[in-house]
Amino acid sequence: MIVYFSGTGNSRSIALKLAREGERVEEICAISDSVLEDDRIGIVFPVYCGDVPRAVAEFLKRVKLVSPYIFSVATAGGGAGHSHKSAAYLLEAQGAELAYAATVIMPDSCIVFATPAKTKTRLLAEEGKRAEAIAKDLAERKRIPVKPSAPYGAGTWFMWKFFRAVFGLDRKKVGGSCVGCGLCAAGCPVNNIEMRNGKGAFLGGSCENCFRCIQSCPERAIEFGRLKVNDRTQYLHE
Repeated sequence: MIVYFSGTGNSRSIALKLAREGERVEEICAISDSVLEDDRIGIVFPVYCGDVPRAVAEFLKRVKLVSPYIFSVATAGGGAGHSHKSAAYLLEAQGAELAYAATVIMPDSCIVFATPAKTKTRLLAEEGKRAEAIAKDLAERKRIPVKPSAPYGAGTWFMWKFFRAVFGLDRKKVGGSCVGCGLCAAGCPVNNIEMRNGKGAFLGGSCENCFRCIQSCPERAIEFGRLKVNDRTQYLHE
């Protein structure tokens, strides 16, 4: 089986491309099991500030993975950073081993680091070939040892602090142009948005900063502090 966390759709797309026919593919936030067991288990996730998303870390703390072959695939605008080492560390804590790790460079969903249009087109065109190469490795049970290392080091801490201080990332709001379509609430992977009086409203501190809501809003009514989307920065994987 393959489990994934996805903000703007990159990781979901890769998870589906890596899945064998009939293989279970599920978003981690929808999984209520305390134990998952299969002949292989894959974890696909985006890289946030050089590490795994908080939702992925929490998933690996609450759900025990039992498999002779566990792999991780990261989607990133730049590189995997510390993310695979973090996944290996969290798996090691539950007595499991990360056998294989790979990274797929994809268009960046973060408004601050928006991928140029030509590069975006090229990366999406290359996505299938990269996924095919990883799928071949997985079929051969290729092993790439990953040294476990605790997540959320100084670099990740500094980057999140920078985003919050400079861009006001935590000051999220839905503006007057909201038409009440509900896409933000329906799409939030951690259920941090609800509809109130026909408008989207943020609930509090469980936000993953995955950018799904702000990127998917057809009216561009959502703001993350100083961050707003425009024609250059708006991106969703189709």
